[in-house]
This record gives sequence, C-alpha cells and structure tokens, in this order.
Amino acid sequence: MKIFSATACSVIASLFSLLVWPSALAKTGEMDYAAAESDLFQQQERLYQLAERHGRYDMALLDALQRLIHSQMEASRFEVAAENVDYAIQIVRFNEGLDTPSQYDLQQLAVQVDLYRQDWPAIQERLEHYSQLLTASPEGNSEDLLQRLLWLSAIYKRGSIEDAEENHAYHLIRSTWYAETAVIFAQIENLDESRLYADMLYSLADNYFLEARAILTGGNTSYRLRQLRPGLHLVEDKEEAVARRYRAGLSQLRQLRGLLGDSKQFDREALALAEFHIADWHALFDPDSDLDAVYGKAIALLEQADISAAKRRQFLSRAVLIPRARLTLSVQEALAANNFTERRQTSDSLLQRLSLIEPASHISGYSQDLEQVNWRGAMERDWARVSATVTVDPHRKTTVRNGGIRTRSLITASDISLQESEAGQTLTRRALQRLGTISFRPAFHEQRAISSELAVDYLVRGNSLPSLTPMVSEPWEVSFREPARATSLAAAGE
Repeated sequence: MKIFSATACSVIASLFSLLVWPSALAKTGEMDYAAAESDLFQQQERLYQLAERHGRYDMALLDALQRLIHSQMEASRFEVAAENVDYAIQIVRFNEGLDTPSQYDLQQLAVQVDLYRQDWPAIQERLEHYSQLLTASPEGNSEDLLQRLLWLSAIYKRGSIEDAEENHAYHLIRSTWYAETAVIFAQIENLDESRLYADMLYSLADNYFLEARAILTGGNTSYRLRQLRPGLHLVEDKEEAVARRYRAGLSQLRQLRGLLGDSKQFDREALALAEFHIADWHALFDPDSDLDAVYGKAIALLEQADISAAKRRQFLSRAVLIPRARLTLSVQEALAANNFTERRQTSDSLLQRLSLIEPASHISGYSQDLEQVNWRGAMERDWARVSATVTVDPHRKTTVRNGGIRTRSLITASDISLQESEAGQTLTRRALQRLGTISFRPAFHEQRAISSELAVDYLVRGNSLPSLTPMVSEPWEVSFREPARATSLAAAGE
C-alpha cells in the first residue's frame, strides 16, 4: 500500500477539468416490521444517550449512527436514512475538515441510500460533489482511490439505465470517463499487472459496447453521444461513431491479452479465454467475420492449455450471450458463470436453456445472464418473464432491427417463437423485438461454428414503479450490508 504520486494527482485533476458535460429481497421472506420498528427505536435511544454524553457532533456517535442508517435502509426508511447520512457527514467535517477522506465512505453510502429512493436528481448532485472531493485534492493511498474511481464509473453506468431519458447520455459519458481515468491512473501508479487491472480493461470495453448499442438504438441518447462538442448541433455519423467505439474496445482487449501473455501469474488457459473475448468483439461488430477463423485462434490456444477434452467440449458445445458481463479467465469460471441447463420440450427434444434479463429497454441488444445478477434491493415482482425459442445460425446473416439503424449479423437470434409470457400483449411484442437484437457466441463442433436452437427465458420490467434494476455486480463495487427489501418503494410510502 502506497501513497499515490503527485503526477497521478495532477493527471486526475487535469482529466476532470476536461469533462465538459454539464454537471432484492424476493427469496428471504417478509420482514417482521414490528420487530424492526422496536430495534430502530432502541438504536435511536442509544444514539440520543451518546449525544447527551459526548455532544451532538462528537466522533463517538459515528458507529452507532451508521448502524442505525443500515437498519433504517433495511426497514425501507430511506428518507430518515438519507437525513442521518448527512448528519454523519457533518460530524466528520466538524471534527476533521471539509475535505477529509474520512467522509468518502459516507458519501458513497449517501448515494446508495438515494439509489433505493430512486432520487436521481439528488444522486447526481451528490456524485458531482463527491467527484470534486476526490479529484480536486485527493488524499489516501493509490489502491483506495482507484477503487473509488471504479465505483463512480459503476454508479454512473447504473444512471444510464435508471435515470430519466434526457440524462442517459450524460451518465454514460461520465461512466466511461471514470473507467478510462482509472485505467490511466493504474498505469501511472504501477497497478497494471493484476487481475483487478484485467477486469478494469474488460469493463472499459463493455462501456464502449454499451455506448455503441445506445447509438444504434437511436433517439436523444444516440444524438448526444455523437455530439462532437457539447452544445453544438454537430454530430458524428452513426456508423463512424460505432466504429470508433469498436476500435477503442478492441484496443482494451488487446491490452488485456498482452497483460496476460507477459505476466507469470496467468497461464495459457487465461490467454485462451482472453482470445475468446477478442473473438466475441470481432463477431459483435463485424457482420462479415469468418467465425471459424475468428474463433479458431482461441480454440487452438484452448487445446494447448492443461484442460481435459471433456471440459473443452462442454465449454464449446453451447451458445452463450455476448459480450459476457464479467471477464472470465478459466474454463471452470466460464462454465460456472454460464450455469448451463436444459429444458425438455413437449416434443421430447432437449434444448439449451438461457435465462436473461433486460436491464435497459431503451438500449437494444443489451442483456445480462439472469443467474449472475445481484437481486439485493431489487424485487422479482417488478419483472415479467417472456419465454421463447430462438435460433443462432452462424451461417445465415440476419437483419437486426435496432431502434435507429438496421445492421446485419451472423450471431444474432432469429426465428423467434413465443412459448409463453407473463407480460401484456404490447410489452410481450416489444420484448420479442428486442430479443431479436441480442448476440450470442455460437456453439462449436470440431472447431466449426454450428447452428443452435435455444430456449430463452427473458425477464423484462413489467411495471413503471421506481425501483432498482438487478445487474451483474462489478468486482470492485464497494460492499456494505445492503437492505433486504420486502416491499416496493411505492408500498413503503417513499
């Protein structure tokens, strides 16, 4: 652990000055609210006693105050939790000054409380303040600052999904900027030889993919992402804007491959998996790819690794959603993430089954594996399941009807047939249209891409209530005792 350099500080400050855009419970049962209220009352009484003994702004109150905040979050008392987080921040500032790093965790907790309230104006204000706090005169060690930059990127990415439409581009741009800044900072501070750095490069590429999909979808977000300068009605061509993000993402994935190849802590298997991620990237963006050639190098590297033939066949024999939500650097890791199952159809034929969730209906072609998402704080009752069969035929080019532009693809679902739906007719029809924009790495047999018929359970938001979206967590997201909510925000009176 080391203090970060003056060079890194100045780089972060100067990069920040260039950012010119304007500033689940479902499985654990119902909460015992009577017991929760009694516990909250007892904790508040202890806090009052501490305040009488030490004074309202003594640091001795902080531990009890933070415990109370977490309990209030678990009881869906988000308004008072937000007030108490502000109180805790005031205590730290009163004792240690306005810019003290001791308040960093509290600033992040304040954002988390506002996430459960779905108060995005408040979140945006808090994020801007916290960003200035971190970048203007950063204190602490380099590893801690790196984690906080990545946390900011993850929160802004969530904003591009959950905030109002007019703010989607703003959040995406900031998310990508923080991801890029974290990569530069890690390089300056010699933190670029670890698994964390590999995850950072992969996540940055995922940001470029998300931007590319938003551009293809069209609308105001696409327009704002393509603006050459903020405030000017001068925009980049859609195809060139997507191509630029393709090149940027490919550069990150190649850096990832170089890191794995040069480091002794990663083996040939990790290098092979990195090559699969690069092949996925080519397949996603190039409709004229020779898929056998694109994936051939990765398959060859996999055969040279110390993996059983049975494991290789299992890994290659099934189609998977791409891009993968998280970087996987071993076959076992990839198989665990895929969570392969089969479903017997009425015809007794066995189909590979995939369970997906659509985080953002306003971004076509963006989906995540249902088994990997974090439901904490989100509720399954907000989502409706649409079940369909689809075909992934790597030998037939399919027209993909994105919202704003049509593209061609060899790896996008086609021949979509509805099996059953929990959603209404309109929502079901739109969900099936968006299912037709999702891409898959094809299955392989004897090193050749083959056609697959898949059974897909597709979860889409089934109501308009403000609530958290379950998503695959980033590996660096700061963990804390999240509330296990039993009710929706509306039901909690928030």
